Formats: sequence, structure tokens, C-alpha cells
Amino acid sequence: MSKIKLSVDFDSLFPGKVFKIKDQEITIYPLNIQQISYVIKKVNTLIPEFEKKNISFDNLGTPENMFNMVSIIMDNAPEILSELTGIEEESIKKLPVSYAIELFSTALEVNIESKDDLQKNFNGLSKKMMNLIPAEEKKKK
Repeated sequence: MSKIKLSVDFDSLFPGKVFKIKDQEITIYPLNIQQISYVIKKVNTLIPEFEKKNISFDNLGTPENMFNMVSIIMDNAPEILSELTGIEEESIKKLPVSYAIELFSTALEVNIESKDDLQKNFNGLSKKMMNLIPAEEKKKK
């Protein structure tokens, strides 16, 4: 059986959010599976740096920790912010820290919304899958 190549507009599948830098608007889209894998690998290499500054997912929401995290990313792996936003790395490096933090925050917001939608889809899928399992099989579990 031959496989079908999709010819859909993938950007329409990933609704984004507009971020404005001066007079230029950039649409930040949720990451696709390949991008998520890339970003996770890159972020994992920075965990020792985050730990030195006592940054964790539990305390990421504080302004100081957000500033420190974005600073670490900008110093060690600006390609993460580039991947999250679709802005070329050289332009990312030239941004003032305040813009980089706001940009990073917006990219996280877009991807959290995407994750929430994905979670709803998985919940719906799991309910449908449970309906396919015969009642006697459900009792065994």
C-alpha cells in the first residue's frame, strides 16, 4: 500500500499568536512533534545551569527565575528560543532581555494552550477506546 503525502496547510492546523516587536508582527505557532523533541533535548543539556540558579518547574513563575532561565537560554542555547518562535537565531541574540522574556513567555503560552487541546483530544480518545473494550474485559482489569 502506498502512503499519502499530506498537502494541507500545516500552519492552519497549529493556530498561533501574534507577537509584535516594534512594527514587525511575528506569529508564534505551537511546536510540532519534531520541534518538541529538539527543544526537550536542548533544554535537558541546560538542566545543570538551571539547578545552579535553583530554577525548577515548580518555581519558574517568579520574575527572577524567568529572567534567569531566559538569560541561561540566551547565553547557552539561543537556538531554543529560535525554535520556539520561528525567529532566526542571529535576530534572537540581538533582542533586549525584556523582549526575549516576553517572547519566551508568549511561546510558552502558545504551547501550553496547544498541550491543553492535545490533552482534551487524548481524553476523548481514551473514552472511545474504553467503549471498544468488551464489558467482560473491563471487569478483569
